Amino acid sequence: MGGCRRIGQVFILAMAGGCASLASSETADPTSDAPFAGIASASWDGEDGLTATWEGGGEGIALEVLDAGGAFVMAVEAAGGSATASRLADGEYVLRVVSADGQDGARSLHQWVGPDRLVSRSHAAIPGGGRTIEGSGGLVAVGGGTVDNGQVLLYDLSGGPTATPLGALSDLGEVSDVAIQGDILAVATDTTLHPEEPYGVRFYDINDPSAPLQVGAIDATADNAHTLTFGEAGIVYLASTLNGWIAAYDVSDPAHPESLGPFRLPQPSMPHDQTWVDGRLWMAYTTGLAVADTSNPGDLQLLGVLPATWSDPFVHNLWPTADGRSLAVSEEAVGGSMRIVDIESLTEMAVLAQVETAPEHSIHNVVVRGNYAFAAWYTDGLLVFDLSEPNEPVLVGQVDTWAGSETVENRADGSQWPNVNGATHVWPMGRHIAASDSALGLVVFDFFPPTINWGESWGGNEGA
Repeated sequence: MGGCRRIGQVFILAMAGGCASLASSETADPTSDAPFAGIASASWDGEDGLTATWEGGGEGIALEVLDAGGAFVMAVEAAGGSATASRLADGEYVLRVVSADGQDGARSLHQWVGPDRLVSRSHAAIPGGGRTIEGSGGLVAVGGGTVDNGQVLLYDLSGGPTATPLGALSDLGEVSDVAIQGDILAVATDTTLHPEEPYGVRFYDINDPSAPLQVGAIDATADNAHTLTFGEAGIVYLASTLNGWIAAYDVSDPAHPESLGPFRLPQPSMPHDQTWVDGRLWMAYTTGLAVADTSNPGDLQLLGVLPATWSDPFVHNLWPTADGRSLAVSEEAVGGSMRIVDIESLTEMAVLAQVETAPEHSIHNVVVRGNYAFAAWYTDGLLVFDLSEPNEPVLVGQVDTWAGSETVENRADGSQWPNVNGATHVWPMGRHIAASDSALGLVVFDFFPPTINWGESWGGNEGA
C-alpha cells in the first residue's frame, strides 16, 4: 500500500494544510547549567519546516535533519533552545540535536512534513479479512469474524511497522470482538447471530502468545457478547444482545467468571458497545448513549443520558477525548456519520458537530487517542480527525484501503445497509496504528501529530 491520498472523493470537511498550529513549548535558557540531554520535541510548522527544541546549555549546538533512510539532508546552527529547518519537501524526517563534542543524548525523533499526517506502512493478509482489533503494548489481536470458522490472530508490532505473526485461534464461531488485559485475551461471540455456539465469551491465557490457552468461558445461555470491554483490573463489561443489557463479570480468576449483575439501559434499546475510561463506562445503544460510574461494577450508577433524537438512529460505538470535553460517536448506517458530543456536563450532553463523507458511505468504529479521533470508515478507509476544537473537527489524515465496489445493500424489506467492506476497526494506542480490514486483514500505519515530544510513541517513535 503506497499513497495516502484518495482520488475523486469529496468530504464535507476538507483536509486543511497547516491544520494544527505549532504547539508552544518553553525552552530552557541556553546559558543554563542544566546538562544538555539532546532533542526534547520535534514540531511541524504547518508549512515546510520542522522545529526542534532542547534543554540545557552548551556551545555549538546544531539541528541535524536526516531523511527516513538515514541520509543527511541538512544541518542548522542553533541560537538558543530551538532551531528550525525549512524548505523541506513533504515526507518523513529524523531530527537530532547535536552538541559541538558530538553528543546527542542518544535521542532522535521522527516527524513528518505535510498536511496528511497518516502514513501507510504495511499489511498482513488474513483469510476472510479482519473484523475487530485490540492491542496491548506491542501485541495486537485481530478477530476475523467474517469467516465461517471464526479466528483470532496474534501479532507482534514491537519491532517496527511490519507485523510478526505469533499465534492463532480458530473454530470460534463468528468473532464479534476481542479485548486484552494483562495476559488475558477475551473473545466475544454474538450468539444471536449464531445460536449454535456454546460460549458467549472465551478467555485465553496469552502469556505465551504463540500458544494461547483457553482458561475459561461464559456460557452462551447466561450472556453472550456483541462487544466487550475490560474496565477495572479483572472486570469485563459485555454488551449482551441475548438479554438486552450490559453485563459485568469479575474475571480475576478467568477459569471461574463471576456475574456481578446486569445494568439495564435507561431506554428500551439494544446495547451495542461500551468503552471504559477512568472509572466511567460509556455505553452505545441503538437509540442513544449513556455513561455510568463504575466504582461498584455490580451496581453501576447512571451519570448521564443522551437520547438520539435524529431520524433513523443507530448509535454504534463511542470514545471520550483525553481532555474530558467531548465524545466521538459512530453511527453505522447508510450515510452513517461521526458525531461529536459535548460531555463537560454529563446531565446536559449535546451534539456539537457531525461529520459525513458520502451519502451512501458509513463509519463503523471510532477510537480516540488524546484528542485525535481515529475512524474506521469502511470503504473510505482510516480517517483521523483533530478534535481540539470539538465543534470544528478537522480531518488531518486519511488512507483509503478499499478499491472495490461501494454499492449499498438493498434488503428484501426495502431498507438499505451500507457497504461494510474496507476498514472495520482501529487500535491507535501503541507505537504504531493498527487497523482491521475486510480485504487486507491487518493494516499498520503511523500518525504524526504536529508536535512530538521525547518519550512519546507517535509516528513510530519508540517512546520512553
